[in-house]
Parts: sequence; C-alpha cells; structure tokens
Amino acid sequence: MARYTLVSLIAGLIMPVLAGAAGFLGILLGDRFSWWSLKGGGLAAFLLACGLPTLFSLLASWLLMSRRTLPATLKERYTSLLVLPPLIWLMALSFYPPLVDPELFSLGLALLPAAAGWFLFALGAFWGARKHAPARERSNGLIRMAGYIGLAFVVIGANLYGIVSNTLYGERDNSGNEIFLPAYFPFENKGFLADPVPPPSLRIAADYPLIDGDIHLLPLYGAVVQAVYDIRSGEYHAEFDPETDDEPRPASPEPHVRDVAGYEASTECPLNFLMNNEIDIVFGDLPAARQFVAEVTDEAPELIPIACDALVFFVHKDNPVTNLSLEQIRNIYAGEIQSWEEIGGPDTKILAFQSNDARTQQALTDMVMRDRETIEPLREEFNLYDLNIVNRLAEYRNRTNALGYDFRWRANRLFPAGEIRFLSIDGIAPTPENIRNGTYPLILPLAMATRQKPRKEVAALRDWICGPEGQALIDLTGFVSIRGGIDEKEKQ
Repeated sequence: MARYTLVSLIAGLIMPVLAGAAGFLGILLGDRFSWWSLKGGGLAAFLLACGLPTLFSLLASWLLMSRRTLPATLKERYTSLLVLPPLIWLMALSFYPPLVDPELFSLGLALLPAAAGWFLFALGAFWGARKHAPARERSNGLIRMAGYIGLAFVVIGANLYGIVSNTLYGERDNSGNEIFLPAYFPFENKGFLADPVPPPSLRIAADYPLIDGDIHLLPLYGAVVQAVYDIRSGEYHAEFDPETDDEPRPASPEPHVRDVAGYEASTECPLNFLMNNEIDIVFGDLPAARQFVAEVTDEAPELIPIACDALVFFVHKDNPVTNLSLEQIRNIYAGEIQSWEEIGGPDTKILAFQSNDARTQQALTDMVMRDRETIEPLREEFNLYDLNIVNRLAEYRNRTNALGYDFRWRANRLFPAGEIRFLSIDGIAPTPENIRNGTYPLILPLAMATRQKPRKEVAALRDWICGPEGQALIDLTGFVSIRGGIDEKEKQ
C-alpha cells in the first residue's frame, strides 16, 4: 500500500495546482481578449482554460480509484488522496498568504479554479471507489482524519494569527496631513514655500544658477529660488515627445523655473549632474554627499554644510511618556519591549509604526538600530475604493498607544496642530537649539555642493545662503540653520 499512498498523494497535490495554473492562464487570456465581449472571446478563453483541467481532475481521480487495488480501511484509502494534499497547500499558503491587492488579484482568482479542481478530484475518487468493496473501520478512519485536519489548522491558525495580530483593519484614522513634495516647486503654489522678511538683498535676473537636489530638500532650495530669482515663468506649457512618451519639458518664451531649479528632483542627491557640468548647485544629505565625494577620482566638488534636520520620535499628546533612551528605542523596534508599562507608561501594547519612506527607514537603521534587526512592520488593510482592498505597510496612526518617527521637518507638517509630542532622547529634546549645537543625538546634516571654482552668480548665491539672510530663510522653511559660524557636528 506504500505505492498507493505515494501515487495518491502526488496526484492529490498536482491536480489542484494544474487547475489553479490553468485558471490563472485563463484570467490572463480573458483580460487579453476582452472579458465580456463574445466577439473578443475573453470569457470563452477563460472558461476553456479553467474547464478542461478541472474536468481532467475528475477523470484522473476516477481512473486512479477504479483501476487500482484499493486499501481496505477508510484511513488508508482517502487520507493521502483527499485529506493531506489540501492541508499541505493551506499550510504552505499560511506561511506566505497572497495579499489581496490590485497586483495579486489575479492570483487570488486563480485559487477558485484550484478549489473547483480539488472538489471534482474528490468527486471522481468517490465515484471510482464505488466499483470496490466499501472501506472498513470507518469510525476509526474518520477520527484519524479529523485529527490530521485539527493539527493542520493549529499550524495554519498560528501562522495567520501572527499576520492578523500585526495588521490594522478598518478605516485609516488620525494619519495626519498628506505631504506632496512636488507642491514645493518654486512659483507654482502660493503658501507652500517660506518667504523672507525683509526681501533678500540678492536678486538674480539672468544667468541663473542651475539648482537641483534630493526632493526631500525641495522645500529648502525651492524657497531659496523663489526668494532670490527674478524669473517670470509664464504659462506652464507642456510638450510631449509622441515617440517616447517622456515626461514633458516645460516650454515658455523665457526660462521656466523648472529649467533652472529642481526639474530632476528625485529621492537621490544628483551629484553626478554637478560633475558633468549640467547643474551648478546640488542640495542633499551630507553623509551621502561625502560618500560620493570619497569615490570621485577627478576634482571633487566643494561640500558646504548649511542646515540640519533630525530624526524625531513622537507619541500621541496624551501619552504620559516624554523621554526614551536610544537603547529603549532599539529594544522596542527589535521586539524586546512591547508594552508602554515597561518604560513608564500605561499597561497597553506599543504600536511601533515604521516608515514607508526609504530615506527615513534608512535613518532608523543607520542612526538607531545599527547592527540590530527590526521587527516585522505593522501592516494595514482597508478599502481604498469600493472593490479595492489594500494591504500594505501601515502609515502612522495617532493613537494613544502609538509610537512613530520621521524627520522633524516632515513630522511638524503631518500634525501641525499639536496632536503629537516629540520625545526627548536620552533627556535631550529635539529643539532647534539642541539640533544646532549638536547635543541632540539623531542629527542629519544637510549640505550644498558646488564646483571648486563656480561662476560669479553661483558664488554669489552660495555666499548668500551661508550668510545671515540665507540662514534666516532656512529657519523659516522648518529646517534648522547652522548660523554660518557654527560648525556642524555629525553624530556617528
């Protein structure tokens, strides 16, 4: 009977997979040939792709059971054929369940033909077994099979509990304001960028320095451009390249502001454009810029520290905890501290949110966790539209037991009305003065880079940014200036 057990187990594992794969293929064909058009043939292609393997499952199990010598007992006859295969696949899926989102929706639909294939496979098995004597020891067999099912569902339940307990369901509540960084392009949206008072003493009306940088710093260098450049952009006309369908380049009678500031703004510091003489000034994070300069073999750009940002941790304003040590934060995000009660707060679970922004998450790794692994991030599942269920990394929700982190500039704009409170780290609050003098432990220095011998307009703008007027404008943007004469202190 060992051969029967092996053959039936393999057949029970393969047939539903074939039906599911055919179902997935049918979905792709249906989408390719238009689902609801009889002329297009999409629905017919789907039904044909799903139907043939499903019917083949019925025929295969009937042949297996009607043409072979079957075991005498119920347990030996059906456990390997009908009970173990679906349990094995369910346990496998419970370790990595397919998320129901637009990208994997077809995979979810493919499970339906797989289930139908197993059902017809079981039906064919019972049909084919009718030619043989009824199985003996039915009660004992049913008890044994129920035991297998119960054990499998314990494993499945344990796996799914870890997923469900780490997922937030329902409407997204108290997530703060949405921050759309492209809105900070100069001259495009009133009220987004800081305006200097009084007007700047430097005005540039021709030969504009070409500026670019990390898009996270666009509110800083966008404010500089809007304050200093005397430029009339005209209407924002777009010209598309019909062959490449590339993003349009602005076209106007005079230079458009995006031709001179931030047009290539991305999540990386584009120092390579500076080295290729395509840009005059680049703004970015100082550590990343230093790493780039260290790899340059030709004449390196000049890096000038101009401002700071800081990684801040925050809680709901009603949370009584006001201070955490760096070691406590590491232990929270390593999963070793799970309750606020362990660090002087209420007896509630810590909802330790993580960031879906790569720059911010990298800062947590480099500045806080270092060589320690972070716990699995919280996820959230909610209805984005009527039929669109989203399951993704959870954004911060300002609940009384929540803990979040972000850069100070962004955190101040997420909750501008004081709904959150910044935590002191090792007894030091993230105030502008503590960030400026280097006592706050989680500082990110910001810099601008120029060529060693810039032209006069570039040199004038560089000097203005480093001077009192430029530093005052940086403070107005929400970043922290270094006040020119104060040396930046980069924390290791």
